[in-house]
Amino acid sequence: VTRRQTWRRKDGERARAEYRYYQCQGRSNRGTCGYHTWKTENLETKVIDMIRQANSTGELTSSVTGPAGENKRTKAATERLKSVEASEQRFVKFMRKTSRGQSVIQRLKLYIDDLDRSRAEAFISFEPEEVADLLQNWTDTTFVRQRAFLKEYLDSITVKDRSVRIHL
Repeated sequence: VTRRQTWRRKDGERARAEYRYYQCQGRSNRGTCGYHTWKTENLETKVIDMIRQANSTGELTSSVTGPAGENKRTKAATERLKSVEASEQRFVKFMRKTSRGQSVIQRLKLYIDDLDRSRAEAFISFEPEEVADLLQNWTDTTFVRQRAFLKEYLDSITVKDRSVRIHL
């Protein structure tokens, strides 16, 4: 979730801030899930530290090597291509809606950006020998590359109020 806030200071100058945090998607977090919110920096730091630890012990590499690892990487590649197809379908659906006068063309950029992102991500893959460098330079890595790595190397991340668990 990203929240933006603006206010006017005592001296009359306008100020603005942006706050990012993770929140359960279950019905706007009305008690239907095991955690409520985590500050973005706290959760992302925790997850990356856990991934670095799994990499240093060799667990991360072993999860993507051998027959099971090859299946995992193939599944990730298939999911990336499905994401492109879904983005294309959303774009076409939006264009049809717009052509019938049910939406405004100014929103087109949202759909194009989504399609560009999914297409860029579709062909990003990381060999095990690239992972240490990627994790070392995580904050300098683009969001698209970070997301592609997480989807390829992790099955899931379980987040609760006081704990986080990564599933390789």
